[in-house]
Amino acid sequence: MRLHTLTATALLATLAACGQKEGAKPATAAAPGAETGSPAAVKADAAGSPRLKPGLWRVTMTGEGPVQAMRMCVDAAMQEKMSVIGAEQGAGACQENVVKPLPEGGFSFRAVCASGITQGGTTVTEGQITGDMTTRYVNRMTSTTTGAAVAHMNRTVSMTAEGVFEGPCPADMKAGDMEIPGGVRFNMIQMAEGAARMGR
Repeated sequence: MRLHTLTATALLATLAACGQKEGAKPATAAAPGAETGSPAAVKADAAGSPRLKPGLWRVTMTGEGPVQAMRMCVDAAMQEKMSVIGAEQGAGACQENVVKPLPEGGFSFRAVCASGITQGGTTVTEGQITGDMTTRYVNRMTSTTTGAAVAHMNRTVSMTAEGVFEGPCPADMKAGDMEIPGGVRFNMIQMAEGAARMGR
């Protein structure tokens, strides 16, 4: 369960980071016939931040331990709300929260945040996200936590998340819901809001 928590935390950190940017410009849309998942195919919203197509996404996480597959339901309003959470952290828990377009396409991100989930300390999350954001994406990230009160939380975790769009969310899932291995389901918005409160 601890690994699942770390995985979800890293994914939430990425979503929050991708909601905030400094000096980002909208990415260039992929040319017809461009390879899906290639860096140049990344799409952004009007503000220049990457956004996932609303619906159900299956995300496969690789890194520490066994490969993990999870499902998450997203919509436009949920992604805007995650952006608001990122702004709140930027004003308090996060000293840095930046997303920048890469010259070859895609985005890099870096977030430096006080962490309530790890019971104190600071977590630095860095990575790159590529893909068209409508059918698939690849997110490579590294999170390093230092100064946590719980010794085993002071560590570096590198993970790759590969997301594939599966269509509309099922009737029993609402925007923000994530289902992790074992059938455990929680809401990312509620988890992120709780983490932000603990961080402050």
